[in-house]
Order: sequence, then C-alpha cells, then structure tokens
Amino acid sequence: PADGPAGAPAAPAPKPPAPGKGRAALFAYGTRRPGGHRVPGPYVAVAVRTNGLTPMRDRIIEIAALPLDSTAQPDGKPLVSLLEPPNAEVGPTFLHGLEPADVRFAPSFADLARQVLAPLEGRVVVAHNAGLVEQFLAAEFLVAGLLVPTHPALDISAMAREVIATPNYRLPTLAAHLRQRYRRGGAAIDEAKLVAALLPTLLARCGDSLTYPVPATPVHDLARGAARPAPRPRPVHPDTVEPWLAGLMTRVSASAHETNDPRVAAYLEGLTDVVSRGRIVTAETGELAGMLARSGYPASRIRTILERLLESLRIAAFEEARIGPAQLRHLRAVATSVGIPTYFDDLIPPKAPPAPQPGSGSFSRPVRKPLPLPAPPRAPRCGHCLVVGHWTANCPRLRGSRSDIVTPVSPIDPI
Repeated sequence: PADGPAGAPAAPAPKPPAPGKGRAALFAYGTRRPGGHRVPGPYVAVAVRTNGLTPMRDRIIEIAALPLDSTAQPDGKPLVSLLEPPNAEVGPTFLHGLEPADVRFAPSFADLARQVLAPLEGRVVVAHNAGLVEQFLAAEFLVAGLLVPTHPALDISAMAREVIATPNYRLPTLAAHLRQRYRRGGAAIDEAKLVAALLPTLLARCGDSLTYPVPATPVHDLARGAARPAPRPRPVHPDTVEPWLAGLMTRVSASAHETNDPRVAAYLEGLTDVVSRGRIVTAETGELAGMLARSGYPASRIRTILERLLESLRIAAFEEARIGPAQLRHLRAVATSVGIPTYFDDLIPPKAPPAPQPGSGSFSRPVRKPLPLPAPPRAPRCGHCLVVGHWTANCPRLRGSRSDIVTPVSPIDPI
C-alpha cells in the first residue's frame, strides 16, 4: 500500500545503483567495520617473486599458493611453480637466488592462469604486502586474457598494524615478534608458509569482527592440481651474517611512504633484507633503487626515503647501551651502499682506552720505548716569531731589530 494520501499512486521502487565503470579490483580487503560479508574461511596464502616493482612492465617469476582451512592450517597440496618471463629477465638475483637459466624452460603465467585461479576461488586470499601482490596478479591475468572476479582478501601487514605494536611491519619483524623462523632469500613457498604461520595469531587477536566487501567467490570446475614445479636453486646467501644489523632492522620504525605505497614497502623490504645479511654491496642497493626509479619515482623522493631509513637506523642504534667502533663501521657501510656516504660523519667513535704503564703487570717484560712527554698545559707562544717558550714582550728577535721599544708588551694568555 502507498504511504501517501488515499488514491495517490504508489512511489516507484528505487533503482539499484549502476555498476561502476572500469575493471573491478582483484582483491577486496577485510576490515573490522560492521556491515560487510562474513567469510570465516577457508584461506589461501599467496606469495610471489617478481623481476621488478612495476606491475604493467615487470612480471612474476615464481608463485606459491598454500591452501588453508578455516583454522589457518594447511589443507591440500600447494601450487608451486617457476614462471618464465619474456627474455628470461629475472631481475635482482641477490634477492631470490634465481638465474635466467632456472626459468628458461618454466611455463609462462598464461599457461598456468587457470591453475593459479583454482586455489583462489571460494577462499580468502592472504598475503603480505597484498597490494603489490594484487597489482601483479591482476596484470598477469589481464595479459593472459582471463577475466577474474573480486576475491575477499587479507593483508598481513595491515592486520598487524591494528593488533600488534611493532616499529615496522615487514616480514622479519613480524616473524621475530611472533617467534616464527624467517628464511632470508628463500623461495615463494617459504614466504607463503610464514604467512600461514602468522595468520592464526592475527585472526585470534582480531576476533570475529572481520567483514569483507564481497562474499567468497563460487568454485568453478577449473583445472585442479598443483603445477609441475621447475627446479628451484638453493639460496645463494646465508640467513644472517651480521646479527646486530638484523636486530637493528627489526627496531626501525616504518615511514608514511612504506605504509601507504606497496612498491616502496617492497623496495624497503628488499633493501633491509640485503643490509641485514651484512653483505652490503653498492651495486645491489643501486639496482634496487633503479627498480624503484623505473616505477616512476624521482631521484629526490628516493633520496628522501633513504634518508628517512638512515635516520631511523640512527635512532634505533642509539637505543643500544653502547655504540662501538664496529657498530659505527656497519652504519657507515650502510650509508655508503645507499649512496649517502657522509650521513653518519657526525658520529665520533669513542676514545680508545689508555695504554697501560710499563711495569704495571700488563706486559710480559718492560717496554723499552719511553712514553712521550706530556704537553705543557699553558706553554707561552710568541706572537712575533711563533716560537714556544717566551712571550712577545721577551722576544729576542723583536728586541734586536727594534731597539727603540722602551715599553714592554704585556704578556697575554695563548688561545
């Protein structure tokens, strides 16, 4: 019945909102705000390795998808495979340990597009720095000509910012805070397993308040089963060479650039990974900066990001009980490797302890070389001939050359 006066025509039903223009997003992230769809699982942990930071130009060279049940426990066989990019360009080998020969005979993403999509359907996608993972997957599906619906997703770094108080939310820091092992330079499946290990703790702290803008996608009859993985080489670098730098990086605070830009977050993740190994090479850090520059970042903004990182390193280092010469050498090596070698020049190393006196028991035999004489605290210095030992009033050269001086010059203290 109409709500208006008797006999008046009923008001027309409101029209549904028109669909938005453009391509839909690949991920719709869960939040703690009410009003969305509740999807209690299952989940799938996704991790990728790329040859750059620009999704529309660079490609995925390795992918891993680990299915999880509603309690975030492994559920089924993971999908793990290397992917061959055009011209077999693998990018920074020092980050993922992959050489061009390792991906030369691997399948392309277009060959495995349906197999990659299969474990995502009907599940909540979970990834660290999920914004960059979404951009690369969306670009790869677009190149493969596959129209993919929007999936509910969780970003581990965004979830941790709400429920965990840590200086930054990179994977090594989260792993150290939640007491999980982090393998530097590992394969994509290692990162997917770490994400799966972190997920139960984050879900327990978030409670049942997570909602998603979209429901879980329906499961279609796609090609199932894991892709045949290509040979995966072992990491070329050890986990940690310098524990002090690795511990310092976990205490470095995150910047606004890193929080709001997934490409900057991936760049700093790779940079801190290289620095934490203690194997600091200027060519490697320069290659990382070149990847960020090819993504459209000017040199001035990259320098601002690096200066912010170095200043955070300084603050974290001063929280230590004492900074010795070895720690200062590490800090200056980091500054040199990122192209700002004079950043820590204002830090003065502590004085060396005084040498023991001869015959004090610290030597097996007396030292024959005598110690230098201490400098006199207030030795007079002539202002005319610059000779130490007398003042200007008593200068023999001045008296010999100026016999008409009758008023002596009053002595002054040296500066």
